[in-house]
Amino acid sequence: METDDLPSIDSDSEVEEDNSASKDHIEHIDLLNPDASPAEISDYSYDDNDEDPEESRADSSLLDAAETSRQSVSEWVRSAQAILQTPQKQTPKSIKTPEDSSKKRRRFERGGLAERLNRLHSRQRSAISFWRHQCNSTTSAADRPDVLMLRILGVQEECGMQAAVCHRLLEGETCVALFSKDTAAQLQPAPGDIVHIYPPWQNLVVEGERYPIILNTHFSQKVCKETKPDNAGGPRAAVAVEKCRPPPLTRSLWRSETSQVSTETSIPCKQVGEMNRRGVRKSLLDAVEDCGSSGSQSDPVEVVVQRVYCIPITQSLHRASLKHRVLDRPPSESAPLQHIGRLCALVQDGYGMFGEVLLQCVSTESEIQENSEQLEGRVCLLQSLRVVQRLTRDKCSPLFTLIDSLWPPLVDPKSHDDLPQSPNDRVPAPSFCYRLSVLQGNMVPLSGQTESSLYRPPVLKTLKEIIQEESLRCRCSFRATVVYKQLLSSNADERELLLFVTDASLQMEPSTEGNTRTIAVCLSPSCLIQSSITQALDAPQTKPVLMFRDAVKENAQIFCGEQTVIQMEPEDPSFSIPRPIILDHLDPETLPYTLCSVTGVVAAVDESTAFSWPTCSHCESCRLETREQQKGFLCLACGAAMDEPSTKMQLEVFLSCSSLSHCIVKIKLQQKTIKSLLNSTRCTEGYSVENVLGSEIGPLSAFVHVVNRSHTVWMGLEEFDLC
Repeated sequence: METDDLPSIDSDSEVEEDNSASKDHIEHIDLLNPDASPAEISDYSYDDNDEDPEESRADSSLLDAAETSRQSVSEWVRSAQAILQTPQKQTPKSIKTPEDSSKKRRRFERGGLAERLNRLHSRQRSAISFWRHQCNSTTSAADRPDVLMLRILGVQEECGMQAAVCHRLLEGETCVALFSKDTAAQLQPAPGDIVHIYPPWQNLVVEGERYPIILNTHFSQKVCKETKPDNAGGPRAAVAVEKCRPPPLTRSLWRSETSQVSTETSIPCKQVGEMNRRGVRKSLLDAVEDCGSSGSQSDPVEVVVQRVYCIPITQSLHRASLKHRVLDRPPSESAPLQHIGRLCALVQDGYGMFGEVLLQCVSTESEIQENSEQLEGRVCLLQSLRVVQRLTRDKCSPLFTLIDSLWPPLVDPKSHDDLPQSPNDRVPAPSFCYRLSVLQGNMVPLSGQTESSLYRPPVLKTLKEIIQEESLRCRCSFRATVVYKQLLSSNADERELLLFVTDASLQMEPSTEGNTRTIAVCLSPSCLIQSSITQALDAPQTKPVLMFRDAVKENAQIFCGEQTVIQMEPEDPSFSIPRPIILDHLDPETLPYTLCSVTGVVAAVDESTAFSWPTCSHCESCRLETREQQKGFLCLACGAAMDEPSTKMQLEVFLSCSSLSHCIVKIKLQQKTIKSLLNSTRCTEGYSVENVLGSEIGPLSAFVHVVNRSHTVWMGLEEFDLC
């Protein structure tokens, strides 16, 4: 702020360097007029904490000497008071008590930005206070050629300030003057008043706005008030100023840099709403804004359901309890079946904004299927929604990979003027969204609506196309045949499953270097697996066909999380893979947690892990006991009686492979391979290690557990049944 033409007022922050001189000056004035209060001299201040006991005794002696000479200098005191008198502050400075003497005033660092800013604020407050005192003490302020004379046409509150649409009397133009809260309280502007604004005021012209904006209106004076005959002579009542609602967030966050603001909607203080004729909002951000910081219910909003998925109940209850607990009622005696998960929906409004909606809990798989078919792809009305959490890419990156896969929309989203955006103005995918919750029955599909034009269904691709994609992280959907499963964690709360899948695009690929026949899909604990899929995976000699929707592909690996939907596919002759299933050959570059085919000669046997045990010939249980008074065994698991139980064996051997001359390969064999290997020795009583060595086995289907390349390449494998 330029203060060349204003009176120079020294504040307490400007005289810190001359603190000692200021103290002497104040003490001298107090001696001459002990009745004067320190609050009357507002431009100088001192701190009681800096006083010294010796100085206090000296002051008392000087005060006694000044009592005798008070009558001789009374005229000088009156003239000094007239010169030094400053306007009274609204909140007088309180006198410090002995309880406050131990506290030290916090000071800013000398020469820092905070001290310089505080100095500017002090100068501004002093200049404004002195200017108002000067205007009140005189009949009229001196006219200057650069004084702005305005007639107020209308006043409205905007973000804590008062915006007045005014008419410039000399220029004949219309402008908007912004008054701060303090200045507005001093002026109390009302339509019809004439206000003079003294320099240094500033004229700001904003591109796209209709009227220029007048800033820095601290030095304002009302010279003419609106008069009414009915209340002439009476005290003027405070003018009720209507608060202006801030513009919708869609206008602030989704406006493209190249788009132009419409002059019809850029008038300051104009209320911009996104309500249609039926009172239903079109913008999720406006609905969230209505909820406020408390997350209360908002007006209904119209959205398109892009995805419907289900998450485990343990995950959903933890997330829903962040702010609002929907399931806070104690279970009754006639409680329904145990919930298996909670439905969630990823919705999108007409402006392109996304939101995750937490729906009701479900107990059966048929309920999940029914809700998915009813909601996904439809235009729905969200009623009584509540804000649970604000999500960003850093907090919830898997959700935003799904949002990125749905961006850009098939139809250009609307702008803040309810007009479709041009392709040149298309904005990137949103970097944040809101997690919302609604009660059961408050997400209603609109009647007569078919699949929305904004809906983007999942695009099924082959596994070969997914592998060849160059993007490091994306969402993918595919159908595949499950070849083998491996449980990585047996903990019930952290059950992590690894599925190896393949399809015709990989099986019919010619055998070349770099090609893979199977892909590992990791199922995290947050991915809900239906019981029908679990039964199909546990059934022996079955290779189910599954459809994976919106799985995450990251660094050539595929993961299934919360937003991934896994469904059982019916038998389809068009989707089949050739038999037998082909696996990759074991080589030195084979990675752990992969499938391979291995052939080799037994070079050694790990005798520390070789043993056998009896099992039930019916259920293969190890719980057997001998029968009393009879020969044979009794199974405690199934109750079957047998003369001779079956025998299970465990054997791990080291193989010598022609293609792996410098590698150590150790494989854990299955029962049928062990029996065929022992039968080849033709030993009737047990077996000898020397008879097993040199036997050739394979090709075997194996799962690679460990690959160690520290000194020599060492691989640990486990055989599985591929048929």
